[in-house]
Amino acid sequence: MTSKSTFTVEYRREVYLAVAVAILSLLGSATGTFLTFRFESSRWERETRYALIKELFVKRMELMERTIKAFNELQVLDTYRATGNYAWVEGLDSVKARKPAVPDLAPMMASLAKIKDAQGELSTVMALDAVYFGPKTRQATSELDKSLRLSDPWWKVDESKLQAVSNAIGEELYSSLKSTAP
Repeated sequence: MTSKSTFTVEYRREVYLAVAVAILSLLGSATGTFLTFRFESSRWERETRYALIKELFVKRMELMERTIKAFNELQVLDTYRATGNYAWVEGLDSVKARKPAVPDLAPMMASLAKIKDAQGELSTVMALDAVYFGPKTRQATSELDKSLRLSDPWWKVDESKLQAVSNAIGEELYSSLKSTAP
C-alpha cells in the first residue's frame, strides 16, 4: 500500500504542477494580450492626436499666409481704382465722340473685379482667422472689421489694425506650437 500511496501522492503532485503551469500560461497569455492591446490603443491615440495637431498647424500656417497676402493686396487697390477711373473717363469721352465705349470700359470692369475679389478674400480670411485662431485674433479681426466699415474707401484702413491681426495670429500660432511640443 505504501507504493500505491506514494504513486498517488506523486501523481497528484504532477497533476497539480501541470494545472499550475496551465493556469500560469493562461494568465501570462491574457496579461500579454491585455498589455499589447493597451500599448496599441495608446499608440493609436498618440498618432491620431499628432496627426490632428499637425493638420491644424498646417491649416493655420496656410491661413496666415493668405491673410498676409490679402493685407498686402490692399496696398494696390488704389492703383486698380485709378485705372478704373481713367477707363471710365475714356469711356465717357468715347460716348461723347459717338465711338464704341466697350473697349475703353473693359479695364474699368477688370479693376472693379479685382477690387471685389480682394474684398471677398479679405472677408474670407478674417472669418477663417476668427475660427482657426484664438481670442486675441478674434478681437483683432473684430477691431479691423470696425475700422474697414468706417473707412472710405474701405481698404484705407489704419495700418495698426492690420498689424494687430498679424501679431495676434503669430502669437497664437507660436503659443499653440509651444503647447504641443514634446
